[in-house]
Amino acid sequence: MQGDIHSIGKNIVATLLFPSGFEVFDLGEDVPIINFINKAKEIEADIIAASALLTITMPEQKNTVEKVKAEGMAAQVETMFGDSPCTAEWIKEIGGDGYAENAFEAVRVVHTLLGINE
Repeated sequence: MQGDIHSIGKNIVATLLFPSGFEVFDLGEDVPIINFINKAKEIEADIIAASALLTITMPEQKNTVEKVKAEGMAAQVETMFGDSPCTAEWIKEIGGDGYAENAFEAVRVVHTLLGINE
């Protein structure tokens, strides 16, 4: 998320998704929402996933959900978030589609969001 420069959790999730057969496009740290949107459109992404380790960047998760809806992408793209300050309740409150408490759970949530049996 924009304003968050932490990458360990994001990197672990990506590392676990690759061997599970998923293609992951890592946009890096401190990424503006428009970059997520543009990349998702470019590659016809199924999921936009992002973490926020800092509580001050959590509103960017909400802004991401709102931007996905504003761009008319909500029917095609799931939104998924996580990291230390996030909770399932927060993600539900902002209208996100998925929440993972840790990297192993993130793989399960991706499967669920995409309707894939593990």
